[in-house]
Amino acid sequence: MEQRATPKDFLRKPYLHLSATAGPLLRVAVFDVNGRELFYGEFNPTTSSPLSLNLEHLPSGCYLLRVVSGPYWGSTKLLITR
Repeated sequence: MEQRATPKDFLRKPYLHLSATAGPLLRVAVFDVNGRELFYGEFNPTTSSPLSLNLEHLPSGCYLLRVVSGPYWGSTKLLITR
């Protein structure tokens, strides 16, 4: 699975692009530093086309992105600055 934020457009339209192969349900969550869930989405990737998550509603700050697909999971730090 690949994660990337589009750098040149991130300030105007903060979208996170996730690429995953077709498979089980993909669950994506974004948490703040206090552990509160601020975004949750479930996706059924049927192709390898990227998923775009609109994170416009999040203010500047440090977040944790968690992605779960079947028995596999991963997390990474997400820093939003405006």
